[in-house]
Amino acid sequence: MVQGLSHATWRANITNQDLERIYTQEEKRIFYVAMTRAKYHLVISNSKNRTLFGNPKTYEKSNFLKLSYDSSLVKEAESVYEIEINTPIVNIEDNGNFHSDGRVFQTNNGELVRSKSELLIANEFHRLGVLYEYELPDDNIQNALPDFILPEYNNVIIEHLGLMTDEEYHKRWNQKAKQYEKEGRFYLCTNEEEMKHLNTTIERLLDQTRLWYETKYGKEKLELIKKNEENRKNEIK
Repeated sequence: MVQGLSHATWRANITNQDLERIYTQEEKRIFYVAMTRAKYHLVISNSKNRTLFGNPKTYEKSNFLKLSYDSSLVKEAESVYEIEINTPIVNIEDNGNFHSDGRVFQTNNGELVRSKSELLIANEFHRLGVLYEYELPDDNIQNALPDFILPEYNNVIIEHLGLMTDEEYHKRWNQKAKQYEKEGRFYLCTNEEEMKHLNTTIERLLDQTRLWYETKYGKEKLELIKKNEENRKNEIK
């Protein structure tokens, strides 16, 4: 079930325009994760009228439904009908490895991330006024969410590789990297060792990003981005 996001979820001081942008992106991310992780059944329903705290309230359909609709794949119900769901047999062991969505660390910018290292990276970008998006679905990248993208730098991708000693994680990353390379996407990576020298790591990421961007789009456009970053940095202070 995906329900509306509350304004109380976001503790950072941000504008209504930024808040609506975050809501839209978060809704898209939640639907994307739900739809790509479904293994047995996927049922999407919409309730036009509900009661909230004893008061009737009308809800609009999510805009994401229009993006995800494919007449050749989707069966749309025009009236009430029963859905028969066969519960799969799942072997559940109490081995302490249960993971939910995993986004438990709140950044200074208000969003939730999965690891302390991603928290450090996000907070440093925020402190420096660097505009970033976290786990934003990309239409050209299938079954994978980039850790960070930098929208002002033509969506340069930043990936933090925190579990490369894990075989399955390493395998998934290799598949992800192949997609980036196939789509011609410029991406940069960090690892856990580099988190010990955070300032140096962020400086490297920005130097490489800016060099790539300047080579493709010119110094004048780069300077405009840097000016925007400086303005945001001063506003934070």
